Amino acid sequence: PSGPIPDPDASPRRAHKQAEKQQKNKKKDQERDWGLTSPAPSGMTLDRAKHRCIMQLVSPDPLVVAASLDQLVTLLPRLSPRRGLSLVAASTLATLERGGPLRLTELAEAQAVTQPAMTGLVGRLAAQGLVERSPDPHDRRSVLVAVTDAGRALLARRSHDRAEALAALIAELDADDRAAIAAAAPAITRLVSGGTPA
Repeated sequence: PSGPIPDPDASPRRAHKQAEKQQKNKKKDQERDWGLTSPAPSGMTLDRAKHRCIMQLVSPDPLVVAASLDQLVTLLPRLSPRRGLSLVAASTLATLERGGPLRLTELAEAQAVTQPAMTGLVGRLAAQGLVERSPDPHDRRSVLVAVTDAGRALLARRSHDRAEALAALIAELDADDRAAIAAAAPAITRLVSGGTPA
């Protein structure tokens, strides 16, 4: 019987087109699931697009963003030089620097330690010249604790050293990751400011 001659390449071409269509649909599904509001930029892998999405805080699920930031929170203490201070001691100095003079009871509550433990810590910090104690003008039975200039200088050195260590880690990332972190920096600053007690 007469008729068109079969094209031996037709089946492979159809299979190739079908595979391309399936790949595009899969990519769109991943973009939707990861919360990308637009397709991944040309040349950027979906994994990279997912990371950028999270770092720019555009994920629809705050828990996803919080999980990523929590990893950074656990990293920062490891980057901080001890300089003779425990984490609680450093946190106590930072609390005094932010909030001004506080009573021992307030400091103990802020650091989630007992008042006797805070009394001992303040005594050690005072012996190092990092804090000073003075009578509370509103309650003679209480003592106010304030950070000294030496305490502020020590905090500044710790902050500088920590920033240098973190900058070295950031420098090891590629340009896309560094740009994503830089873009998220203002939002992170606002987040920290909003979560810091007055």
